[in-house]
Amino acid sequence: MLALALVLACTTDLAPAPDRARIEAELRGLVAILERGGEYDCCTEKPCLHCGLRTGGCACGEGIREGEPVCEECALGWAKGLGAEPGVDPGKVCSFLEADRVIRSVQQDGEPCRECGEAVMRQAEALRR
Repeated sequence: MLALALVLACTTDLAPAPDRARIEAELRGLVAILERGGEYDCCTEKPCLHCGLRTGGCACGEGIREGEPVCEECALGWAKGLGAEPGVDPGKVCSFLEADRVIRSVQQDGEPCRECGEAVMRQAEALRR
């Protein structure tokens, strides 16, 4: 049922507000189930929906603790001051998309587009050699 609702929401210009609210509530329910099962380790105050929808689990919390990129929704949360992992510099949090851009810019002998997570920068430095 959730999949059908998501398909319908994505195939129309905009789902009516009640449908969007119901879909978000269903996704939040899915995230709660995944959290209880140990399959959702998000890094923001309000767990993202991106990973639940796209991958059926979230490893952004584990990744960010290692200095790795996070999903786009989590990166936006950090940019808005909603990060939930102590000791993480919000200015160094980047999304997978940003990390890909950094790596591609380095592969093309350019400079990274912006400061990013340290793990990504280590990968970029290794590509320069």
